[in-house]
Amino acid sequence: MWKSPKILFWPLQGLSFPKDTIDYVGLEQVSMLFKKSFKLNFSHSSTPEILGLGVIVILTLHWLIKRLGQNKL
Repeated sequence: MWKSPKILFWPLQGLSFPKDTIDYVGLEQVSMLFKKSFKLNFSHSSTPEILGLGVIVILTLHWLIKRLGQNKL
């Protein structure tokens, strides 16, 4: 991005990206990102996200159980 001012100042210097640069995201790049998205890589930065997802699941289950209990009354 820093070596190509057309990419750095994208909206100001035209709406198209130069296709001859390495930064061009083509079909091959998208398919590679799609393949890499299914590999499990746990790091220290993903721990809060996993804990947050767990909290959301617990709260959702609590809400559903409470709602189903009120409907039976």
